[in-house]
Parts: sequence; C-alpha cells; structure tokens
Amino acid sequence: MQDLEFKLLPSKQYGLLISLFLLTSMVVVLSLPVHVAIKWSGSVLLLVYGVYVFYRHVLLGGRDAITKLRCDEDSWFIFINNQWVDVDLRGDTLVTGRVLVLRFRAVHRIRPYSCVIFKDGLPKGCYRELLVGCRLG
Repeated sequence: MQDLEFKLLPSKQYGLLISLFLLTSMVVVLSLPVHVAIKWSGSVLLLVYGVYVFYRHVLLGGRDAITKLRCDEDSWFIFINNQWVDVDLRGDTLVTGRVLVLRFRAVHRIRPYSCVIFKDGLPKGCYRELLVGCRLG
C-alpha cells in the first residue's frame, strides 16, 4: 500500500445529525413537566453545549481535533495540535460505506483518539481510498 494522506473537511451530514440530536433534546427539555425557569435554563445550557459540540466535532475546531490522517504500509499518523502523532488503529474501528469511526491508540495517552468521518468529510474519491487503507491496515 502506498503512502496515503487525507485532509478532513467539515461534514454537512455530521452537522445535520448533531443538529437533529440537539433539536430533539431541546424539544424533550421544553416538554418536561417542570417550572418554566428550569425549562429555559436547561434550554440555554443545551444550546451552549450544542455550539461547543458543533465547533469541536463538526467544524474540527477543537484543540484535540484530528484534521489530517496519514497511513502507509505498517503505521498510522494523525495530525493533532499542529503535530503528527504516531498511532495504531484499534480493532474496534467501525468501517461502513457511509461513515467511519476510527479509533487510534497512542503510546503517550491512556484514552484512545476517536475520529468520525462521513463520506462528505473528505474530498471526492478519497473516502474509498481511506476505506481500503482501513481494511488493509
């Protein structure tokens, strides 16, 4: 397998899914049988959390956001915090035709890195190459 490098883009599908979850959560909070002040407080907290999640995970703006991937014959690298980190692809990675949930193990970190990639989160034609790289790697 040749060296492959992928630059991740903000995904409209992922944004739509996150927005749908947040909208549904907002409807649930507003329909609770509690005082109106508690409903509005919960809604404001949910809105602030939604902006945070959208910025960090959908727009890839968070400090620990994975913005690039690179794989070669026997290793994987992720670009995070403006540096390349050598990682191993874990066995609990999910690979489908529409979405990838990549899980990486790094030597210096206890918790694994996770990256959700929808088909529109990569330039045209790159998603299939990444699928092949995941299945071979």
